[in-house]
Amino acid sequence: MVCHNTLRYIHPKGTVSMNRNIALNGLRAFESAARLLSFTAASEELGVTPSAVSHQIAALEEALGVRLFQRLPRTLLLTEDGEILRPYISEAFDKIFQGTSLVTSDVTKPQTLKLQVYVTVAARWLMSRLASFRSSYPNVQVQLDTTIMDWDFDPNRTDLGFIYAVNPRRDGVEYSQLFKARLVLVCNKALALDLKSRSALAQSTKIEVLQSPLDWEVWSQQNKFGELPFAHVQQFDSLMLAIEAAIQGIGVLVIPEFIVHDDLRAGRLVSPLGRSVPQLGCWYLACTNARKFDKGVVSFKKWLGEKLASPSS
Repeated sequence: MVCHNTLRYIHPKGTVSMNRNIALNGLRAFESAARLLSFTAASEELGVTPSAVSHQIAALEEALGVRLFQRLPRTLLLTEDGEILRPYISEAFDKIFQGTSLVTSDVTKPQTLKLQVYVTVAARWLMSRLASFRSSYPNVQVQLDTTIMDWDFDPNRTDLGFIYAVNPRRDGVEYSQLFKARLVLVCNKALALDLKSRSALAQSTKIEVLQSPLDWEVWSQQNKFGELPFAHVQQFDSLMLAIEAAIQGIGVLVIPEFIVHDDLRAGRLVSPLGRSVPQLGCWYLACTNARKFDKGVVSFKKWLGEKLASPSS
């Protein structure tokens, strides 16, 4: 008894069934030609003749029952169906490449992972926990690329970005949402003794971070404090300096709770008034689509998720 396996999927034009045994060579030829928009260039990349590429794609088109390319006199263009198919095939070959590289690489060979991270997050939360990552993944060396600025992930400089964003968008980059931080009001113990009400809070010094102007507004509105008429405002261009100012008793600060988790636990800071509220945006781990299956990237993403689920660990 012969069994013919078919694959059923939803196409914009309706439900389509097709044979699972589509030739891999045809898919490889299509991916290369679709990326290069040239049968000749694809043939050079694949090490076959242009005629072979043309025949392989023609066989694929016959198997699918659609045209994938417009064959014009001096150029090659994807049809609507070709445009639909291209990202799926490209991602499939990316996964095949990443998977085979993982199982064929030398597992004892050290890997370097360049991580883009805000300097305050690195100094006050991440660095004290990196020893745990090194213990779990001794062959992955993490190099930090830090700044005080609130910037998007830069794939030209680093492999991964541990970033905050409201609506992240960048072509070719995958943003994996890690968590939504909670904003908390903090100050030192001495200052907290006088903070018992909204009016008392307004008489203190507001510590404001230029790179995070919305955190105070979000926290105040969610706690129904409205716009607080602070007697004094002290601005900083660095969140790290703002935290140190709060520890030294200069004023009160609204900040993502996980960043000062260790300071709160050690008693360097306290949260005297109001409740914690969700930050406007979310925290993401960003990397290029081409690198998202790398062993080091997958390992760090797994480890970071575990640490964020239990900030005290």
